[in-house]
Amino acid sequence: MNWTLDANIGGNVGKVMVDGADKGIQHSFVFSKDMFATGDERLINHKQYYYIAVAYAYNEFKKYNQTDPMAIDGQKKTYLRGRSNIKVYTAIPHIPLGVVSNSSYGEGPVITRIQGQGNGGMILDFSDSTINDILLKPPIVFDSTKPEFGPDYPICYNPTYLVSKGPLQVKVIDPLNVIGGNFTVKFDSMVEVKVDNPFAIGVKTADTKKILFGKWTLTNNKTGKVYLADTTTIYHYEQTFLDLGLALTINQVPNAGDSMRGGLPADNGLLYSSPAIYEDSTLRWFAGVEDSDIPESPVNWIRSGTYKGSDSRYYDWNMASGGPAGQPWDPNKNFQKIQTGTWAPYCLTAIAGSELPQGPALNSFSKKWAKLDKLGSVNIVMTPDKKLWTRCPVIELCPTKNLAQGNAAQFDFRNTPSVNINGDTGVVNKSDSTLNSNYINATGMGWFPGYAINLETGERLNVMFGENSWLVADNGRDMLWNPSSRIYDDSGIPVFGGQHFLYIMGHTTISVSSSIKITYPAYDGGAFLRSHLMIAPATLNKWPAYGSAMYVNVPLSIEGKEWLNNAVTTKIRISKPYERYYSTPLPVGSTDTVNRNYPMYIFNTNSISTSTNNVTKATSDLDYINVVPNPYYAYDDYERNQLDNRIKIVNLPTKCVVTIFDMSGTMIRQFVVDKSGIPQPRASTAGLNTDAKTSVDWDLKNFAGIPISGGVYLIHVKADGLGERVIKWFGILRPVDLNSL
Repeated sequence: MNWTLDANIGGNVGKVMVDGADKGIQHSFVFSKDMFATGDERLINHKQYYYIAVAYAYNEFKKYNQTDPMAIDGQKKTYLRGRSNIKVYTAIPHIPLGVVSNSSYGEGPVITRIQGQGNGGMILDFSDSTINDILLKPPIVFDSTKPEFGPDYPICYNPTYLVSKGPLQVKVIDPLNVIGGNFTVKFDSMVEVKVDNPFAIGVKTADTKKILFGKWTLTNNKTGKVYLADTTTIYHYEQTFLDLGLALTINQVPNAGDSMRGGLPADNGLLYSSPAIYEDSTLRWFAGVEDSDIPESPVNWIRSGTYKGSDSRYYDWNMASGGPAGQPWDPNKNFQKIQTGTWAPYCLTAIAGSELPQGPALNSFSKKWAKLDKLGSVNIVMTPDKKLWTRCPVIELCPTKNLAQGNAAQFDFRNTPSVNINGDTGVVNKSDSTLNSNYINATGMGWFPGYAINLETGERLNVMFGENSWLVADNGRDMLWNPSSRIYDDSGIPVFGGQHFLYIMGHTTISVSSSIKITYPAYDGGAFLRSHLMIAPATLNKWPAYGSAMYVNVPLSIEGKEWLNNAVTTKIRISKPYERYYSTPLPVGSTDTVNRNYPMYIFNTNSISTSTNNVTKATSDLDYINVVPNPYYAYDDYERNQLDNRIKIVNLPTKCVVTIFDMSGTMIRQFVVDKSGIPQPRASTAGLNTDAKTSVDWDLKNFAGIPISGGVYLIHVKADGLGERVIKWFGILRPVDLNSL
């Protein structure tokens, strides 16, 4: 908005110059409306359209407000239009002929990760084959003294993503000119940037090292041609490759909870969260305790927001820090809305005892280790297929040790025999480890009926679930993940379905002190957690173990519905910047360094490439040949002035002969059409008329230049090798307006 002085009122008047947002630099656009149309806004085929692009600068060092004495020195002119970089673009919408387009604008190819991780702000989804590859690998035997990664590690090193669901924003910008082939995108480096770093606060070194930047290259693997990035990944910049029909936008994005240019992004890093996705949506069986925003509510278990009342028990998370305004991690409550408030990041959940009797969090120390920037994009699948189940620790959530089975302390493991995959105890010496009750450990181990995977890294994750063994009536003492449907018992006391809280654990390294770092692995059947959680002191073991949790779910069953009657999936998608390595850093001396472990991806465009000069399609396209308008009533939208008479013979093949006859068979006019020298036009950028690729104009005159009379005419189109078509046309001509001369 620019403010200019209005002498009539003796004050400044604001005028909106641009209604937009800072979304980076974009070079391709779709236009589907005629903004000057008075009725139907759709574009008219074969009509010339003109567009103007204006570059402008924006700056607002201080917001101007003429009613505020402290803001009258703000910037009045925030918009500055460019002077010499205004371009006129022309284009003609038309039906492409003889061409089979296998894509649409914005569609992307199938992408495969070779190295690196992150998503660049894209919403990811694995192919079924990738998910199967992950699930076929057994849990690792984790040894913190040995390298983590290997052929049997529970990860898909080269995951393939669904169409348009990969970690690169590769999109079709010209569906008529997409070239088939294999392509490779490589990051050439990733370095610290101190100048113009959008994620740094001031110039603090720690902030500039958090997210690294670099350039990239695109290689056509067939031709060997290498395309260089125009700029670095600091900027949201769409780079077009017109000879390929594609565009790439590759830029770094903040982690969840990270600031950007001094403030949190509107989504705070939560890109998407799904409803419960059932294999059979008519058989719903899974629900949850929905969070309440009422501070004193017994179901206020998610502490997103900025609430800071008189009682610190009800504060939203981290509002106790940073003075009266607090330092909230999720001020806009983005993460409170995951699946109607039944899932949340562990760090935003209420602390058991001090904040909520049934709180899922151990303490504030564990929450501070489980920062939002540790979150990943995950799929959590619950399924009756036991082959896909996850071996996991079961933790005690009864707050009173004397009431818990085996006198287990709250947040320790259940002090009761482990169960096998069928829920049996005491079964040993089976060749199938899933049938052994003491698999991993003889106590405190159960099975989660499903699995969790990380879509940035391609790893299968560990999980834990809880039970309150005092709540026998709510299935709290059977070592199974089978909550009841009750939020409250008959006395009105919250039971949360027996407190079968589900914890999705991350593969992460936590610095407990300057000299102690603990790595929590990908799926190892919960073995590391089981062995580590009970080691004293708790400050070095139990607390950081809970700090490795990413998400928590407070589940319920649905009364009267069969539990686990079909598979259900929860998807949570988080903004993750590009980083080196598959997950955690590879061990020193690793030979798996195709691109020095910097992000590298391949994609194939054969399935979306354009098929040109398709004879079968060109022959069938003869049916589209037409004359517009038909009938012609003395005027049409194609005419440019009062003396102009013009109709269009449209949807013509590249080479053909168009002959016009009157009803007596006399030839009136003939056009020999050869448009083979005209490329499939994208547009003219010089303000010139775009060459019509599939139409010719008839000025309603005969071969001698004399206007025809009104009536019916026959238009014959012949294309050698394709066929012929005859169209009847009727026109009424207007008298010449000599006053316009």
